Amino acid sequence: MCGLGVDQHGNVWAALDQGVERISPDGKARIFSQDDGLIWNDLNCGTLWQESDGSILLGTSKGLARYDANQEEPAVRLPSVVLTSAMLGKREHLEDGAPQIQYKDATLLARFATPVFHNAGTCRAATGWPD
Repeated sequence: MCGLGVDQHGNVWAALDQGVERISPDGKARIFSQDDGLIWNDLNCGTLWQESDGSILLGTSKGLARYDANQEEPAVRLPSVVLTSAMLGKREHLEDGAPQIQYKDATLLARFATPVFHNAGTCRAATGWPD
């Protein structure tokens, strides 16, 4: 590590030889590297600078990089998985707590759904058929 800085949001930035690390006030750490769009992984010492708009300038051995939190992709939320059917043999056992089955019925067919509503507040549902 060859440099430290603190931005206006209280994030600590550490210039590393393999990228730059951002440690948020809640202790969560993230390392940015070329895989995240950094021009080069090694940062020059003393080359962390915060602009008036809040963006961070990072000096690498291959050029100047700029980080703007407003342009960062939001974290992808993993969808929940809902089991909709659990057939053992030819009988549905989804609601059974501990189904007892015979060996001949030991074939499992599971059905599931992954409902994803990234902006649930804008989703509307209706029942029935239009006239």
